[in-house]
Amino acid sequence: MIFSRAPLNPPPLLSPSRRSPVSRNLTVRPAYARQLIPCADGGTVALDWWTGPAGWPGEAGHEGAPPPLPPTAPLLLVLHGLTGSGTEGYVKGACLAARASGWRAAVLTYRGCGGLALTSPLPYTATGTADAAAGLAAAAAAFPRAAATAAVGFSLGAIILTKFLAEAEGGRWPAAPPLLAALAISSPFCLASASARLAEPWTPGWVYDRILAHRLGSYFKEHEGSLSGHPVVQEALAAGATRTARTVG
Repeated sequence: MIFSRAPLNPPPLLSPSRRSPVSRNLTVRPAYARQLIPCADGGTVALDWWTGPAGWPGEAGHEGAPPPLPPTAPLLLVLHGLTGSGTEGYVKGACLAARASGWRAAVLTYRGCGGLALTSPLPYTATGTADAAAGLAAAAAAFPRAAATAAVGFSLGAIILTKFLAEAEGGRWPAAPPLLAALAISSPFCLASASARLAEPWTPGWVYDRILAHRLGSYFKEHEGSLSGHPVVQEALAAGATRTARTVG
């Protein structure tokens, strides 16, 4: 398995442990090479190929340029969460773990995320499996001799990945390569029940809901010009919480 490591013993906050999410955010500096992927509707996603360290902080391979991987190195596609990008600690951790195990990692950066321009009035969604299929097809085309392809999705990315897998099994995405393995992490499989739990007052989810609402509001404001073709954009921008915005698109 790609992520088989020593048993996890969570360190105290701000511990220098390489496995701490805080440590990953502070000590692992990501480096990517961006490949833009045009979508059929005029939108744009990207493959951000990991070019950062090949080892954890304090281990061999963390400093200096990593050695090149062979053309047959297996591929790992990472799907980030809501309002995320390749700078998130969990994404960096996945890419570094893959690279340390000899895998080539790429992050599928969604429409308008991670500094990516929003080139169509349709932003990314939890049902955006066409973008995932395009990313997988582009990764396979970039490295056609890869020994295998796998994918991992976090939160929103896990929803997209599991929906893609079901559709691919039904033959909807023939251009996408078959996956050796797929991993869904922290997936809110039922969006309705997840939304209800986030709405429970004075809970960690309630706080998280407001953080998401703020970040989504920033996303919509950043791309207001691109989204202005939708008559409900102002409603989305004025929404006080994520659950009050209607679907745009």
